Amino acid sequence: MMDQSSKLSDSKGKDRISNLPDEILSHILCFMPTKYAARTSLLSTRWKSIWTSVHIIDLDSFSERGHNERSSGFMDFVDRLLLLRNSPNLNKFRLRCRFGYYNPYRLNSWICTVIKLNVKELVLNFKIDQLVVELPRSLFTSVNLVVLKLAGDVFFRFPMPVFWPSLKVLHLHSLTFLDDDSFQNILSGCPVLEELDIERTNRGDNIKTLCICSSTLKKLCMYNSSSGTSLQHSVVIKAPVLEIFQLNDFVSSVFDVDELPSLVKANFSFYFENHRNKDYYNGVVGLLGKISNVQHLELSNGIPQGN
Repeated sequence: MMDQSSKLSDSKGKDRISNLPDEILSHILCFMPTKYAARTSLLSTRWKSIWTSVHIIDLDSFSERGHNERSSGFMDFVDRLLLLRNSPNLNKFRLRCRFGYYNPYRLNSWICTVIKLNVKELVLNFKIDQLVVELPRSLFTSVNLVVLKLAGDVFFRFPMPVFWPSLKVLHLHSLTFLDDDSFQNILSGCPVLEELDIERTNRGDNIKTLCICSSTLKKLCMYNSSSGTSLQHSVVIKAPVLEIFQLNDFVSSVFDVDELPSLVKANFSFYFENHRNKDYYNGVVGLLGKISNVQHLELSNGIPQGN
């Protein structure tokens, strides 16, 4: 009995986590924000470099308080993080950047570095006072990128041409585009795209006709509440293998949709009220007529966010 309790006491005092292989420890650190993962370097000599080999980098300046010294410290930390990195590959890089923490030169340097690290998933979210954000050209021709998510009330300057040969998931939230063609240029550069998520909340995103033409697209999510403009919005969809279609649209009056023979699930939310014109109702009816093969359909009368 004494031997057993003695063994239990000894086992409680052992550091079992530190006995795990470096690869497992690095994987565990991927599940926490990078700034906390970096603090594990203080635990011991062995832990000093483990955090530099994590395959997921998650940086969030939204949670930081103040500007000046704190913003400078945040950017210095990111510089040091990427400089000290001792792994040649990166699965995911996520950056949430707010006002006071945005430096275009350092941002481009970070993105160029993660592209060289063969990053597979890139997530960028901006809440800044800049109207235009220019990202490095190397981003728009990355052969390794599989997931790209861009968000923020900003204008991203997309170069010509865009080519993402491996991109399967694309999220574009609250962005401003040059015109209809610039958006189409993005889609035409994604030959294997399977999931597209678009959120249009800007009052002037410069898109009159949202044209989604893809022979590989399987899932489409659209949220459109960009009211308050003089533009007459319309949506064109040509996606023959589309399986999941989620639409929240409170603005578009024209829905030009080809037959969707592969559609399995549809979830539509429209905004019906007395002052809506007939074009809106006719557009909705026309859209419903193109999804006769759908297996699961959910309809609702929604209210745009902010109303």
